[in-house]
Amino acid sequence: MQPLYYYYRNTKSIMNRAFNYARYDALDALQDRIDFFDSLDMGFDADMAALRYCFVCVELYRRTVQEIDANDSHLKMLYENLERNATRVLNSGRFDEDLQSHIKSWLQDPLRGEMPYYWPIASAYYTAHGKESNT
Repeated sequence: MQPLYYYYRNTKSIMNRAFNYARYDALDALQDRIDFFDSLDMGFDADMAALRYCFVCVELYRRTVQEIDANDSHLKMLYENLERNATRVLNSGRFDEDLQSHIKSWLQDPLRGEMPYYWPIASAYYTAHGKESNT
């Protein structure tokens, strides 16, 4: 039998690094995306980016508590950023009650409840509301 596939595990890749504050850079990129869409009056896309921001904030919050420290000074910043974007998402009127319920529970406690997988949710909204994109 001949090997048809060779797998190389790079021990220095990002997937093999310990969780650290560099992961917070994703928030800056998402905020830039929100600002960009807002500047073009692309409300649906900006709201979807704000939704993604909420998910990333909660994930970073949870991982910071679990892998760094439950009293880490960055948790306040993460919560404030979550609150700002969650307010936008909740006020947009674009998202169903189930998703709003998750976001409201995260505002009470970012560690509360399950963490739904973002991509199927986003796909459903883009499929159902994609016609609103660019508006």
